[in-house]
Amino acid sequence: MRRLILLAGLAVALAPAAQAQPPAVVEVEPRYGIPGNPRLFPQTDPKTTLASAVKAVESGRYDYLVAHLMDEKYVEGRIDDRARLVEPAVDAELRALRDRQKRDTAFDKRLQLPDDPVQFNERVRQEARVRAFRQVVRDAEEKLTDDPTLVKELRRYLREGDFTAGTNAAAAALRDVKDRQVFFKKVGERWFIENRQQPAPEAKPPAVRPER
Repeated sequence: MRRLILLAGLAVALAPAAQAQPPAVVEVEPRYGIPGNPRLFPQTDPKTTLASAVKAVESGRYDYLVAHLMDEKYVEGRIDDRARLVEPAVDAELRALRDRQKRDTAFDKRLQLPDDPVQFNERVRQEARVRAFRQVVRDAEEKLTDDPTLVKELRRYLREGDFTAGTNAAAAALRDVKDRQVFFKKVGERWFIENRQQPAPEAKPPAVRPER
């Protein structure tokens, strides 16, 4: 009987470990043609997001940094600005390409750029945004490679920063740096890096709690 009781107790003790499941990884849809990879670049909290950003820069994945780790509203605004600048050139280029396709008797007409103005303008818009995204990625790469101290400082925030987080906003601060911080925002289940170093003037500081 004693042996049976011990075996039953052992089974109960082992049951939680056997049934424990690893935390679910949030599925991340592609953005701008860049697949999401939350296993390699997790964004479960502000500190892991900052670590993912540093990893992306160190591995040359500036496209992933822009597409998935930076504040989407900021990135969309930059892409919109760039797309407006390149759209006239894209329009002229695609019109010339369409004319060549029409003259080429061997060209598969099913692949020809559309004559319908609405459809053609949409193709121009899409192509302009693709090129704009590439330019925004180049801008980020140039900024971070031209000034290596930026990445060094991000590594320092990761090592020494005091992270405070509210429900949907967070910040990382260094005790000896008073004029700037790294700010984060939460959208859905993921955290993103904001493109600012100072608190938003119109917003009251959120109630925050130190991360452990």
